[in-house]
Amino acid sequence: MLASSFLRIGRSSGAADSYRFKSQPAVCNSVPADILLPVVEALLSRGVAVERIEAVFRCPVADLYADRLRLPLFLARRLWSLAVEECGDSGIGWQLGAMQSSRSLRGLVALFEAGSSIQQGFDWLQPYLPKFFGHLGIELSRVGRSVEITLQDRGQLGAAPQAMDFLHAWLSGLLQRKMASAGVAWPGGIELGMDRHVLSIPAQLFESELVAGQDDQAQSLMTHFDAMACSGHDGLLGAVCTYIARHLADGPSLEDFCQRYHLSERTLARQLRGRGWSFRSLLEEHRRYRAWDLLQDSGLDQGRIAAQLGYQDTCSFSRAFLRWYGCPPGECRPAVHS
Repeated sequence: MLASSFLRIGRSSGAADSYRFKSQPAVCNSVPADILLPVVEALLSRGVAVERIEAVFRCPVADLYADRLRLPLFLARRLWSLAVEECGDSGIGWQLGAMQSSRSLRGLVALFEAGSSIQQGFDWLQPYLPKFFGHLGIELSRVGRSVEITLQDRGQLGAAPQAMDFLHAWLSGLLQRKMASAGVAWPGGIELGMDRHVLSIPAQLFESELVAGQDDQAQSLMTHFDAMACSGHDGLLGAVCTYIARHLADGPSLEDFCQRYHLSERTLARQLRGRGWSFRSLLEEHRRYRAWDLLQDSGLDQGRIAAQLGYQDTCSFSRAFLRWYGCPPGECRPAVHS
């Protein structure tokens, strides 16, 4: 039996060797709706009114079940915010990911389990994660005698901590099941912190054959995944949100977007209104979440944050932040870093 006592979850603590797995996909600005359905269904099962969920997306819940629908990242942030508010638990992402109940991910689970080793499972799994998780993925690297699996957020708008926790818990569940099938005990006492998004596994355990591989099943699944569309249809709403996210510091405008995409301003405004949005409200949503992310992670002063959000001066940014979060950014930053 292989020892499992060295498996740990936490920050990367050493410089990685040159050993790497797979190149990483480009920045992504949308997320498959399928990956949000476990959150929606959990809220409904807990008695949250469907109208509250539909207010997040500004569309009927039934529309979220459309085949290969993709949604702008800010809608995922809105949903996770609602989940935390309704459940009163910032660890809700970990809970849902650990349940391993997402129907849309069953194919990925089967692909990982078909590998004879953890390494082979991740080698097959990694290229397909973006098709199911959108902006979230993993990077694998050799650090000394360990292999580190680092969660990656490649969205231009950051993921909610709960979305990262969901992927973290889901991957941990895959490892737990793989090790259990080989008779390798899963170490107890695992704790999750919001900033702990690295799984470290001894290289010997990572590379060792644990079960009989199922190459034919894996090939069938990969053929199916390859036949899937590389991305679902983001639509006009997705195009506007991608433009805003990419050009936030430049002061994105409805006029500039219409010039770039050869649309009339009236047509764009009408179509966005039909989805429950306006260009201004979408810009506000992106500024709101990006402001929080910059305060949390960047260490930039307020002037630089204001500039990155496209504001002409710090006062305008401070007023907007007070409107969004009920406190000025100077008071919010210590709470964010605590």
